[in-house]
Amino acid sequence: MTKEKMPFSPNFPNSLSNTTLSECSSPSPSTPRDRSSTIKSNQSVDFDLECKLWSGLKVNDWSNSISGDQSIFIDLYEATLAKIQTAIEEFHLDGVIDFGCGSGEILGELSERIDIPCMGMDINPDFIDHCKKTYPKADFIETSVLECETIIAERGYNNKFRKPLIMCCNNTLPILPEEIRSQVVSLMLKVAGADGKVLI
Repeated sequence: MTKEKMPFSPNFPNSLSNTTLSECSSPSPSTPRDRSSTIKSNQSVDFDLECKLWSGLKVNDWSNSISGDQSIFIDLYEATLAKIQTAIEEFHLDGVIDFGCGSGEILGELSERIDIPCMGMDINPDFIDHCKKTYPKADFIETSVLECETIIAERGYNNKFRKPLIMCCNNTLPILPEEIRSQVVSLMLKVAGADGKVLI
């Protein structure tokens, strides 16, 4: 499947030019609903560590690093939001799915500015609780992004979206374990379908 490159996504797909998706090995997905099960059952030691570190991170620590008074990321996040809104309008996209929504500074804020459904996924339950309380217009789910197809089907988004924007913004992809990044990108392309767009 070939995706038209979006004007604000210069690192995709060129960032994968030296490694094909089929050449990369990935651990098998585990059941996402039980975070402890996710951590224990994954085949990768690095993935276990990543899950533990990310799932244990405090919401305020992350959120303040992005939007606090001393944050150097405020302009970056505002610029990202502006680019996403422009793309939604330009390509007439009908929904947004965020792979790794964190504390919601992108997807949650976006849901307040646009009138199309927004769904976010993150493995950290405290982050998801924070997102649900702070951004009630979006749909937030605690899960591994590797289980995205199941979640999307359960929520009915596979029938609702025809031209979705599938995104993994700013530093989210590098936070993921290296051995699953290609699998995540492959899933994003699959979920986007022929008419959707992918933003990394």
